[in-house]
Amino acid sequence: MAIDCNILVVEDNEQSAKLIKEILRDHFKVRIVGTGEEALEVIPEFPPQIILMDRMLPGISGDEVVRQVLSKPELKDIKIVMVSSMITRDDIKSGFFAGADYYLPKPFDHDQLLSLINRIISSKYESE
Repeated sequence: MAIDCNILVVEDNEQSAKLIKEILRDHFKVRIVGTGEEALEVIPEFPPQIILMDRMLPGISGDEVVRQVLSKPELKDIKIVMVSSMITRDDIKSGFFAGADYYLPKPFDHDQLLSLINRIISSKYESE
């Protein structure tokens, strides 16, 4: 049974997107898009509580999408997880500087992703 939590996955790699959807689909409402532009278009019709954001995307970068999302006051409560194979210290700092709440390095496993999502949801309910 799916928890009432919308998760927007912004991932241009079809295999990675499929894996993430496979892991999450039985637990959450999941929507997958392949570009930052699509993400910005989809958010009004599928308001996510969590965004899993790849950093390297065609068109505008994941960092720029995060900045645009967080610049809108009505979207500031969305939790953003950067999911990236860019894992140098500078890459991670850049993701956090853009506004990400969490950084999940690729490759990750099933349990890592579910554990992180559940932690985000738990902390969100504790703070309300």
